[in-house]
Amino acid sequence: MTNLAWGARLNLFIGLILAIIASVIAYYCAELIGPELFAIGPYGDTWFDSDVAAYYKTIANHQDSTLHKRTYKHPLLSLAFCLPIYLLQAIHVPSLVAVRIVIAGIAAVWLVSLFGCLRLMGCRLLEAVLLSLLGLLSAAGLFWLTVLESFGLGSIGLIWALALVALAETRRLAGGWGVVISLATLSITVTNWIFGLVAVALAYTWKQMIWVNGVALLIFGVLVGAQQRLFGSALPLSIPTKELRYFLSAEAGGPWNVIRAFVCHTIVMPAIQVIQHPRTGLPMMTVQFSAPGAGHGWGAIAVGLWLGLVTLGLWQLFTLKAHRQLRLMIGISLLGQLGLHLVYTGRETFLYSLHFLPFWLGLVALGGLDTKHYLRRRLFITLLIALLITGGINNLTQFAEARAFYHGAYPVDIETEPKA
Repeated sequence: MTNLAWGARLNLFIGLILAIIASVIAYYCAELIGPELFAIGPYGDTWFDSDVAAYYKTIANHQDSTLHKRTYKHPLLSLAFCLPIYLLQAIHVPSLVAVRIVIAGIAAVWLVSLFGCLRLMGCRLLEAVLLSLLGLLSAAGLFWLTVLESFGLGSIGLIWALALVALAETRRLAGGWGVVISLATLSITVTNWIFGLVAVALAYTWKQMIWVNGVALLIFGVLVGAQQRLFGSALPLSIPTKELRYFLSAEAGGPWNVIRAFVCHTIVMPAIQVIQHPRTGLPMMTVQFSAPGAGHGWGAIAVGLWLGLVTLGLWQLFTLKAHRQLRLMIGISLLGQLGLHLVYTGRETFLYSLHFLPFWLGLVALGGLDTKHYLRRRLFITLLIALLITGGINNLTQFAEARAFYHGAYPVDIETEPKA
């Protein structure tokens, strides 16, 4: 057996193990939260201003069109969510179990995709495994891969976009790969297509880029038509005028809160506050005004370790001579995501953190690619392991507090305004 064949089999084996770990954790955490998360009424939007309850409402009641009405900005979300869950329901799997199976499946695909992307970037096996586990146990991974939301699927498309650029650095790619990436990034969240287009532009010539995106749009149109035939209330892709109220919204607390959530909360979950939802007046969890690492001693240490890894990654982003296209993709994507959310602020920056996570992990991965500096690699691995331990403890603790919210443990006197 050649070394290449042995390496491929080892990667497949590790990928399988990671898929099992991700699916078990996601299913177990979804079960831990309990059905209260999906309850309609007093629990709407409680999970950090997300649409979890609204999505489950459509799943549980096939006549409800709540999820389908969001396809103007999440174009193929009804197909992606409803079809597999309805098929499971058709073989008499209870709705709640079907939802958890799909959540577990998305988490498994997400983690395997991340591991594969890191290997394509040139990460050694140890670093790729550690970074993959960091992604799973990060605040974004733990809090958004365990609930029924669009961000897991959207994040998978962004990981694939990063992987496309990494792959294009070492070989000539067939156009079909670009078609898949363009389609995947467009299908779940409209704004993610920006990063799919950047990936295709970096991986192909301009003539190939036009052809690839044109074919992707044709397939997209066919799938949208099929979705509308299956789910009559699904709305076509349109300019999201309903979202204009979230542009430069004062509810986010200004640029500083957005930036620190973007940089720190994505990896390390800070103290969770419970406030009144500004629209419904009902209790809602938020971390928008929480300081990085606040609420737990491990969190403060984890933030420091994370910033150390980011510093190493930024140094490599500007000094590494190899991987020019990959570095461009990571740099453009991080700046693009930050710029987007400084304008489209919404109420909760953490809500979108699973879309930032692949690019943050890609940046940090650059810190481990320089094989010439032994001490730097030792420092990189030490920081990574320490962050995995401290951040994992912190995030699991904060997840337990979020779970307690649904079992009556949140404060009786809910804050009408979040505390800075």
